[in-house]
Amino acid sequence: MAHHHHHHQSDSHRDPREVDASLDAANQSLADALRASFNVLKFIMLVLVVLFLFSGVQFIDDREEAVVLQFGRMWSGTRKPGPSLALPYPVHETLRVPVRQDNVIVIEDHFIFRTDAEKGKPLGNLRRFTLDPVKDGALMTSDNGLVHVQWRLVYRIDNLIDFVSTVADGGTADAESLITAILDNAAIHAATNYTAEEITRHKSNDLADDVRRRVNNRLEELGTGIRVEALDIPESSVPIPTLRAFAMVSSAENQKQKMIREAQQERSDILNACAGEGHPLILAALDAWDLAKASGDEAVVEQKRVELDRLIETVAGGEARAEVLDAESYFTTAVQGIKGDEAEYNNFMDEYLRAPDLLFTRLWAETKQKIYRREGVKKWHLPPGQKEVRIIIGEDPQQRLIDEMKQIERKTGWAGRK
Repeated sequence: MAHHHHHHQSDSHRDPREVDASLDAANQSLADALRASFNVLKFIMLVLVVLFLFSGVQFIDDREEAVVLQFGRMWSGTRKPGPSLALPYPVHETLRVPVRQDNVIVIEDHFIFRTDAEKGKPLGNLRRFTLDPVKDGALMTSDNGLVHVQWRLVYRIDNLIDFVSTVADGGTADAESLITAILDNAAIHAATNYTAEEITRHKSNDLADDVRRRVNNRLEELGTGIRVEALDIPESSVPIPTLRAFAMVSSAENQKQKMIREAQQERSDILNACAGEGHPLILAALDAWDLAKASGDEAVVEQKRVELDRLIETVAGGEARAEVLDAESYFTTAVQGIKGDEAEYNNFMDEYLRAPDLLFTRLWAETKQKIYRREGVKKWHLPPGQKEVRIIIGEDPQQRLIDEMKQIERKTGWAGRK
């Protein structure tokens, strides 16, 4: 116990300077640690401040444009692709929108509801006996029919400021909802100008153009900055329960159109063969001539006839042209023949007036020479002074052989090749 007491007594009598020195060293270590921690904290805060200041800087890719809002209001014009400098939120907010690309929407609000398993199958293979007005969409046509129409729409944002101001503050979901609503309304009105057959067959493009025009007009009225670039109808159909009956009507219509096309082609072939490619002008001239004759005005009739003759002579082809050429050739030949006959007659008349007996003798001699030179004419020579002539009925075999050889030569052209 005495030893313990002595130890306690020695601690109580330690030098205070030693105690203060120990405390100063601890405080210094603590101060150094706090100072180092504060420096690290300042560095981190500086980094955070720098990151915060640069958080408003964004990079706009090639498909996008951007606008910058200042406290929720438009602050600058559009920003092109590249880095966009702005202050951090909430001072500035950069809205990036894909305006440099075509955006595609497939709208089936007016089409038959199909499950994922049914999509891609022919509509005729779907078992539908009635329409479900809750699920199945349709359009009413001008002939009080129903048609199902699927739309494929391509749109583009061509004015970003108007788009951000009136439609959305970024992204395209709101834009597509707006376009779909406007298209639904436009299609309902436009479909009333077409029949079910026209929409499902040969005028679907006309309907699509009509709806696209209506949608663009409405988007422009609302100042949305959106423009529909293209709109088409990938699929269209009458209600499935009426498909078979409609197909029969369509088949009959196809047959009718085929017969009409064949008739038109035959008409064109006949007219081309008759009058060539100029037949439309000649037909129009014929119609004008008929109208003139119906009016009873002889002057107009003669004028139209002259015009028709001129067209036939200048533009007609085919058989008409051949007939014109034949007529012209016959006319030329006939005129030349008449002129030749006239000249021969005048020559004979002059010779007759000078010596009629000599003319008759010469003509008789020439006529006999023509007769003698003609093939098939049999010739007999009588000796001078012979009073009696006996003719043996029947052909001379030798002469017949000669005649046959001559006929063969004429047909084969053998004589010309000798």
